Amino acid sequence: MVTTAMALCTNDVCNGNMEIWRTHLRGVLRLLVAFLGDQTISSTATGPFTEFLVKWFKTMDIIAALSGRSGQCIHISENKTLNQVLPPPRANVDNICGYSLKLIPLMAEISSLARKKQFDTIDGFVSSNSSISEIELEADIQVLIEEPRHGFRQDGYGAFGIELQSTHRAFVHSALLHLHRRVNMLPRHDIRVRTDISNILEAVAQIPPFSFANILILWPIFSAGCETDIAAEREVIQERMKNMQTLGMGNFTRARELLHRFWSSGTSLPWDEYFSQLGLELVLF
Repeated sequence: MVTTAMALCTNDVCNGNMEIWRTHLRGVLRLLVAFLGDQTISSTATGPFTEFLVKWFKTMDIIAALSGRSGQCIHISENKTLNQVLPPPRANVDNICGYSLKLIPLMAEISSLARKKQFDTIDGFVSSNSSISEIELEADIQVLIEEPRHGFRQDGYGAFGIELQSTHRAFVHSALLHLHRRVNMLPRHDIRVRTDISNILEAVAQIPPFSFANILILWPIFSAGCETDIAAEREVIQERMKNMQTLGMGNFTRARELLHRFWSSGTSLPWDEYFSQLGLELVLF
């Protein structure tokens, strides 16, 4: 039942059916919590496949929360229950998510802070000064940039393991980009924002254009695309997204269409605010 619900949710996201996917995602959470909370279930039932489902759910939930202004991470309240089937986060990259599982709570915190900053802006309290919690969050994210360099030879992934290092770095630098732009509210041409974009594109460049690892990096490549107005960078992003679209998996077609729409608009609005005003939603999964 969980597998079916997750498949339906993923299909709804790719088809742009934004109302139904939320219903399915919340249904998945209720099913997982009920299943994992059933004390009569044997330990063998919560094995690798259940672990896969939890990571699939968490990945979609966190990316949905970071993909716009109306998103909200729904699994945090049940995180203890879900984590009982996941191994402790290690210093390596998860081959389902494409990044270290240590990044998930940090991404959830960015989502929460961005949502708070959004409401503060609406109420007229706008500040680009970083709080202590934001500074600590940035430091925690920075630590993860190089941490997964160790252990890939032992993981047995070969060349794909090296590519996962690059997907991880793309996600870490994207997390910093979202922190700088949507929480710290730095301008697009601030050196820290420009550095984030350059680092994302450098990480993506290490992934072969038609590798299946590209399936994992829609959120980083779209995030960089929305924050750059440099023609050469946009050309690189456009070409990579076209290659990603040929893989036939994920929400690449709609993401590419909306990115072009954002570029063509010439708007000075942040991308999440621009799409929100048009009543458009996108989950970068």
